[in-house]
Amino acid sequence: MKGVIPVTTAVPRPPLSDEEIIGLLFARSEDGLAQLQAKYGRSCLRIAKNVLHNDQDAEECVNDTYLKIWESIPPNRPASLLSYALTVVRHIALNRRERDSAAKRIPQEACVPLSELGEYVEDIALPDGEQSTELHRILSEFMDTLSDRDAVIFTRRYWYLDSVRAIAKMSGYTENNIYQRLFVMRGKLRAHLIREGYPYETE
Repeated sequence: MKGVIPVTTAVPRPPLSDEEIIGLLFARSEDGLAQLQAKYGRSCLRIAKNVLHNDQDAEECVNDTYLKIWESIPPNRPASLLSYALTVVRHIALNRRERDSAAKRIPQEACVPLSELGEYVEDIALPDGEQSTELHRILSEFMDTLSDRDAVIFTRRYWYLDSVRAIAKMSGYTENNIYQRLFVMRGKLRAHLIREGYPYETE
């Protein structure tokens, strides 16, 4: 029909690979941060919210995460951009939590999942360093020993810091069953760490 301007629908661009995003960051292209946000922003925000239980603080932590990644890549070239981003946001959120806890701004139970893991939690939260890298390797090997279902439960609880209720709803198990499975997995993890010679202080 004459006089009618045809409407075109933009085809969404598929997400870039981690290597492509890292390449943009190495080229100091701000599009690298935009692509990082589009691909992993929701996952970063989820962790920050689970740590802080405050939407505004969580969003600030995620923004700080993008800045930290911009400043650290280059020279760092992480093997997994997702793992790197989530580790950075956890580290920033935990530091924010420690500061806010001192000011009594967040509930004590906000990071119960981390307290469950014991003495090695702080190392897991570190964004870099030899000890952190070694621990992540050991944890990766430990995850390979779990069933697919238990690996998902472990990851949801101790990586994304989800509540037991949310994990139970996702998995179809009861909350009590989730608690039992996590208890058994923590025991297996402790034994695995000891076998690998990772420093673990017994109670």
